[in-house]
Amino acid sequence: MPSELQPTATAPSDRASRRSRVATCGMTLLLAWVATGCASVSPWNQPFVEVRTPNFVVASSFGEEAALTLARELEAFHAGVLYAVGLAPDARLPNPTRVLAFDDRGFGRPFALRSEVAALLPGVDAPILVIRAPGDFAERVIPDVRHRYAHRVLRALSEERPPLWYAEGRARLASEIRVSGTVAEIGRAEAALGRQIMDWHRGDLAEVLDVTSLADRSLASRREFEAASWALVHTLLFDAPRKQPGRQALDRVRRAFEGARPGALRAATDRLGNRGALADRVYAHLSSERHRLDRVQVAGLEPDALDPRALAPADARRRLAELALVLDRPTLALEYLDRALEGEPEAPAARGRRALALARLGRHAEAMDLIRGIGNDVEAALPAGSAAIRIALDIGDASLRREALDRGREFLTGVTERTRARGRGAAWVGIARSALVPGEDPKRATDALAAAARVAPGALEVDLVAAEVHVALGRERAARLRATEVLSRSHDERFHARARAFLE
Repeated sequence: MPSELQPTATAPSDRASRRSRVATCGMTLLLAWVATGCASVSPWNQPFVEVRTPNFVVASSFGEEAALTLARELEAFHAGVLYAVGLAPDARLPNPTRVLAFDDRGFGRPFALRSEVAALLPGVDAPILVIRAPGDFAERVIPDVRHRYAHRVLRALSEERPPLWYAEGRARLASEIRVSGTVAEIGRAEAALGRQIMDWHRGDLAEVLDVTSLADRSLASRREFEAASWALVHTLLFDAPRKQPGRQALDRVRRAFEGARPGALRAATDRLGNRGALADRVYAHLSSERHRLDRVQVAGLEPDALDPRALAPADARRRLAELALVLDRPTLALEYLDRALEGEPEAPAARGRRALALARLGRHAEAMDLIRGIGNDVEAALPAGSAAIRIALDIGDASLRREALDRGREFLTGVTERTRARGRGAAWVGIARSALVPGEDPKRATDALAAAARVAPGALEVDLVAAEVHVALGRERAARLRATEVLSRSHDERFHARARAFLE
């Protein structure tokens, strides 16, 4: 069974007091929000509540009870994902997923994401789940988000990267996970994918087992591969009345690729069955009107196990500014940070993020002025260091470049030395990129990239920066291999664009 959520040490009376403060904090804003219609209130003015669980940090402006419900449902979903991708029920991600749930339906929709109600953004140390409208779990945590989250979990908790069919097939199972309270249901068939497979009805279905790259495939061809991989894995796991045979077959595949033994992997794959018979088995399974569903439950979700707290407005606004930076909208981030600094002009965390926004806008002198005034504040170190490296990569003045490079490495090295600091993987990536500054030795990036892969496993950003380093070292084939890996395993359009640049 999935591991229990660990209750905090806060006494019940303290929790009651804190919940009272949560209810009181921001009440005026909340009443105004309800009275005027929440969609008319900017995210800037929405009161946020934070709830922490073992695998998620939820910041929500939909109220305390909605935040608690979302946190519980996300933990149940996580338990379902572990089951779907074949991982141990007590497996934990290196870093919790950050969640921002707020109403972005007002004028301008500043955080719009291709008109989607939600999205999973691929951060280095942990992904960011963005939910932009109220609703129940199925409406907010949409199938695309569930699918991408499962991919990240599987990569992050695998010692070696799985075969493409295995990763895609198991991750697609998560697309249709249903959550009810603390229970996740796994195995519901995707009707559209099932129809697609039945329409093909061809004997080469099992050829997906041999696919090692998707980089050159069209979107339609990738969709065919995803559908066939899902159909194959779904059949193996759910076409029998008992779950053991299918799980054991896929566990053999997992043990083989985790051991990095190609011969053992081929043997485990061959044991799945004759290719023609395997295709027939898939078609028979999909044409059946009924099949088994499995359920898992998160234990220990007592009412007092989760302890919500009101976020200070400045803290909530900094998180929204950070989201704008992740979305590569530095002007929006700057707007939020400038307004946040009106109330706290010396806040280091906001100043560090403001320096990063300015650096991305090419306002190097202003960014450097901020960087020079930032001390060793842990919250400011990562954005300030990232800003400095960005300036060193962009600027032509040699003396200013040297200053930015030295300051950037100092900040980022400080983050890597704090074992509990958030963003250690991103800091190592920044240090690796600093080796690409004109006049530096790209070989110096090797150790930093290895460290990034250790502390942030599953982050494809590491592969993209590695491709940059290989290009700088004249290793065209190695760069293409890294880019191919990203194109084959990512579902993020921005990652695809960056990876294609190395291939084209």
